[in-house]
Amino acid sequence: MKAEIKVELPENWQDISYENPEGPPTFIRSSDDAAGVLQMSIQSLYESGPEPDPTYDDLVRLSEHVANLQGAELIERYHDDCHIGRFGCVIGKSAELARIQIWTLTNGRDFVLATFLCTDMPSVEEASEAEGIVKTASLLKS
Repeated sequence: MKAEIKVELPENWQDISYENPEGPPTFIRSSDDAAGVLQMSIQSLYESGPEPDPTYDDLVRLSEHVANLQGAELIERYHDDCHIGRFGCVIGKSAELARIQIWTLTNGRDFVLATFLCTDMPSVEEASEAEGIVKTASLLKS
């Protein structure tokens, strides 16, 4: 089974995935004060067996695990619904990064990981736009 992530970027964002063709889809804000890089990748696709159907808390814990691998000091945890289905998110910081934001999204079967890593503190607008991109993303399977 093949799948891809489809996003609709605001006018002031651009897809720079071509800079790392082997890497995940990568997006940045097209402004002088842009602080971060947003990446989204498919973590797993359901093929057979019992459906995972994780809870919101499970998704937050999965995001915490990824943030911990980045050495993040966690500041906030939350969950919400999104176009794919639902997500768990954490926000933190580290010695190298002013903001680490990790989302784990699922439709109950498939999993998508999104990261927003910022060397400087992003503006409220940039952080809000990044979350908007993640929340409206689609998972297209063929």
